[in-house]
Amino acid sequence: MIYLLKKDHNNTCDFLRSIPEEKHNYTYRPGKWTIKQILLHLMDVERVFVYRALRFSRSDPTDLAGFDQDDYIENGSLEHVSFSSLYDGWDIMRKSTIIFYEMLSPNAMQRTGRAMGLEFTPESIGYILVGHTKHHISIIKEKYL
Repeated sequence: MIYLLKKDHNNTCDFLRSIPEEKHNYTYRPGKWTIKQILLHLMDVERVFVYRALRFSRSDPTDLAGFDQDDYIENGSLEHVSFSSLYDGWDIMRKSTIIFYEMLSPNAMQRTGRAMGLEFTPESIGYILVGHTKHHISIIKEKYL
């Protein structure tokens, strides 16, 4: 799973660097997110999910709440934020995620926890993060470029 996080990090960084500047604030249809908003969303999800993985790896029994991704984007003002800053933030965050996972023992990786009434392990969250990023990159390729 750590290998997949690293591979996804490299592939995503390469792809994000290739997006033309004129597309950064583009949306393919009213009401859809811009590419900058998608990148902010990827960062929000990474933060929330790694926090969950941390708590589960430490055997925290709390059933963690969900979050409304649309509210997060609506309240995440990006007018003053450059695409470059978003890119750097995601790059650093994913590197931090990889280091977090490299520090977990095999036992901690398999501990279970609950979020939104569902059971997860830190390992499963790592796979979810990779799949989530791939999902949004596919949407950008298909509908934005």
